[in-house]
Amino acid sequence: MWHSDEFKEYLCTIGKEQVWDSIIIPGMKKALIQTMKATQENVIYKKNSFDIFGADFMFGENFLPWLLEINLKPDIEKDTSVMEKLVPPMVEDIVRVVIDYKDDPNCDLGGFELIYKQF
Repeated sequence: MWHSDEFKEYLCTIGKEQVWDSIIIPGMKKALIQTMKATQENVIYKKNSFDIFGADFMFGENFLPWLLEINLKPDIEKDTSVMEKLVPPMVEDIVRVVIDYKDDPNCDLGGFELIYKQF
């Protein structure tokens, strides 16, 4: 498991820094959007609630992302250095998305980004 910063550093060391923005991020977004669209009819919506999903990716020789799995309510224990970096800001940013965004769609969402809006 690598933090995105570590992975980007690695890409720089092998002279492939451009693939992060041109291949990896767009590919991960596409995989997530298509997966959510394909499964949306199976989701049971509950008013005033939300779920967290965690996605695991692997990257091939051409840097195209392969979606391995999506976890509902993934483990957010800070038991690795990567999770120590990811979890605290994620929890803070979730509050922004769940509470602040409802009243102000232009608010700061921290590390979150709306990548698809269906309606």
